[in-house]
Amino acid sequence: MSCDGLFFRSATSVNTGGTPTVSLLLSTMVGVLFLVISFMGGDAFQRITAMLSFFFVANYTLSYASVFVLRKREPQMPRPYRAWGYPWLTGAALAASVLFLIGSIVTDQRNAPLALGMLTLSYPVFRLMKFASGRQSTTEKPNAA
Repeated sequence: MSCDGLFFRSATSVNTGGTPTVSLLLSTMVGVLFLVISFMGGDAFQRITAMLSFFFVANYTLSYASVFVLRKREPQMPRPYRAWGYPWLTGAALAASVLFLIGSIVTDQRNAPLALGMLTLSYPVFRLMKFASGRQSTTEKPNAA
């Protein structure tokens, strides 16, 4: 994310051994935070788990849908991998993911609105981080004009 200009520039740094020390430290801190939350009791850990499962399945849903969209828009594009069982298995996985998300929204009136709200807010945050960084992604090649 840092290489794409979506996170702090310092997170791109690596030590002489090739370890991204700042990123590793931040990841460790998040892991410890989740560990502390899980030992605090209550339903905080279950709430985080429910929201993360919603996010993961939403990501899978977008991934499955993107396979259909890209194959429709770019039929001649080289395919570095085969989508085994396409379109039937991809469609079944997409349908199952959509059903999970609908079921989660209908049955989990406590966590689903929070997850939807966070997903909705993520796009403006993405745009803000992209604008604030003011730098081009290190994974993209500059446009030749």
